[in-house]
Amino acid sequence: MKRVYLLIACISLFYFTGISQTKSVNIDNFWVTYSYRAQPINPMDPAFFYYFPVVNATSVVKNNVSVEEIEDAMFIRGQKRTQNPDEVSMELILTLGNIIVVSSEVSERKEESKGKDGKITTSYYYKVNVQYNFESSGLIKWKGKDLLRIPINSRSNNLVFTSREYSSRKEAADFWNNNRDVHLSNLYRNLSLEAANTISQTATTKYGFRGITGERVLLKTINEKKHNENTDLRAAVQALKDIFQATTPNDPPNRDKIDPLIRYFKSIPERFTEPDGKADPRLRYVAYYNLARIYLFLLDDPETAIKYADLITANGQDVKDGAKLRKEAEELIASFEKSGVKTRFFDPELKFNTEQ
Repeated sequence: MKRVYLLIACISLFYFTGISQTKSVNIDNFWVTYSYRAQPINPMDPAFFYYFPVVNATSVVKNNVSVEEIEDAMFIRGQKRTQNPDEVSMELILTLGNIIVVSSEVSERKEESKGKDGKITTSYYYKVNVQYNFESSGLIKWKGKDLLRIPINSRSNNLVFTSREYSSRKEAADFWNNNRDVHLSNLYRNLSLEAANTISQTATTKYGFRGITGERVLLKTINEKKHNENTDLRAAVQALKDIFQATTPNDPPNRDKIDPLIRYFKSIPERFTEPDGKADPRLRYVAYYNLARIYLFLLDDPETAIKYADLITANGQDVKDGAKLRKEAEELIASFEKSGVKTRFFDPELKFNTEQ
């Protein structure tokens, strides 16, 4: 790796003039993964705030699942939970009703198999299907006022609990009848935690800063062994891939590793200047494309990304990509302006304390 960065640094310093050994180059797509912290869809003012979970549950629910466990499953990523009512800006209120069993029945499945002697064997399998409903809903309040209602489970929507298959009808029926209380207790816990997760995911997407991992990003490289830039360019894109894959939502990418790559990609349009043909314009396109990706996805600098998106358009090679990159950059600018948080790499705990 050190050798790669040294090579790139040397290239960017000397800016030697490349002499094409072929009149064309093949452009390859190069997919990489990276991680970042997503901006909220509907950021609040202030963008960072304290929240508190509230569970309104019937006594039957409370007998089957711990309220504290449900509260612990209610969260807003990137925001801070508090026990101090004077600090609370947002409340996550979850209301949980009782399970109402509508019906239970045993269903039968017939299966026929043919043996080596040609004889047909018929087998029957049974399972119990229990229809029930469970009413739950969420409410998000902002500074005491209703902000968003979240319907989760309606009493009019029947849910189904299904057992595994048994070899007799009686076994299937007994599975439910003899263990009804245990099954209901498990359903209460699972349904309550699922409802808590629904309100949490909704609140996080709309008002929080969730960490995104394993997102795919497209880079560009070439695959043309007869071209003298092939080895250096492929090495640079591989080094860029390593930087992307090392990203985390909490930490900004290493600028010391990025800068030599920026210098290298910037050198390509300066060295390969032929306006026509299939080699130089394609090399410039690859350079501009990767520079736009660097500024957009690693450096949180959409304004500079637009500059390189426009250069793709002016270059005349795959001009639609220029428009797509410009649109992505403009959307990020709008997102930054909306939240006031102009980065996608930060530790919420540290950022929160700084902003408060």
